Amino acid sequence: MSASDFVHENSRDAGPAALLSRTCPLCLGLAGTRKPLLSSPKRSMRKCESCGVIFLDPPPDRRKFSAILADDYIKDEARLERAFGRTREPVLSRVAAKIMERKKGGKILDVGCAGGHFLERYFSSREWECFGVEPSKYGSARAADKAIEVYRGEISEVDLPNAFFEVITVLDVICYIQDPQRELRRLRNALKPDGLLVVEQPVAGTHIWRHVTRLGRLFGGPPMVLLENSQMFLYEMQSMNVLLRQTGFKQLEYEPLPGNRQRRRYRDVIFGSYYLGSRLAWHLSGRTSMLGPNFVVVASPT
Repeated sequence: MSASDFVHENSRDAGPAALLSRTCPLCLGLAGTRKPLLSSPKRSMRKCESCGVIFLDPPPDRRKFSAILADDYIKDEARLERAFGRTREPVLSRVAAKIMERKKGGKILDVGCAGGHFLERYFSSREWECFGVEPSKYGSARAADKAIEVYRGEISEVDLPNAFFEVITVLDVICYIQDPQRELRRLRNALKPDGLLVVEQPVAGTHIWRHVTRLGRLFGGPPMVLLENSQMFLYEMQSMNVLLRQTGFKQLEYEPLPGNRQRRRYRDVIFGSYYLGSRLAWHLSGRTSMLGPNFVVVASPT
């Protein structure tokens, strides 16, 4: 499933955006030699022809994004519960199960822990010590209230101990990191040699289809302005594997995950049916066809 199949019809003459970078910021391969997937006078969304990652060109303003994360991204309990609690349960429960299949306890770090829902919900037993990284002032305070040791700030700003954690999770966060190679190398250093890195993200093609096409918006929820959003990178499994190899990880397993719980019942049913079809395709293809809507990757340091 190619994102370009969904969104070429939505592209326009790129104007100034067509003159921007021709080099992929992930693998340094050629990018943008074809028409951008999406474009505006200020920015384009391009797909690397080498590694397959989709990225914003130019990237979002880092200082503005950091200020939003700290002060405006999470402001109240309703936001925490809605965005990081009940709507995420179908995804988080399966991610937690994946971790517990391989680890029975230890120190776990959740990068972008928000108010600590994931750690409190699934790792509150005495076998686990819970840590989080969170830039939101409100979110980090709420996580600390739950006896989670929080590193307040973005992952690029905090000082993590070396070879300390059994598990590090990066759940629906890596798409916002502008220098993923640097930050994943830092996380690798923070993992014990037999530790696990667990990354969860939407599948790029499904994500774009859902927010750009008319049919996707009808079935997939409210539209998202992808060119104005701060999601720097969107990954398929090919590009995720490139990133893991670049940063000293080996993939142990990956598989599709369901989407977040939808606000409307009929959309929830459609999303659930789509996930079941995706799982069937996953098994029938010998675990090579990744349709999403989300995916999880479990990796370890090489």
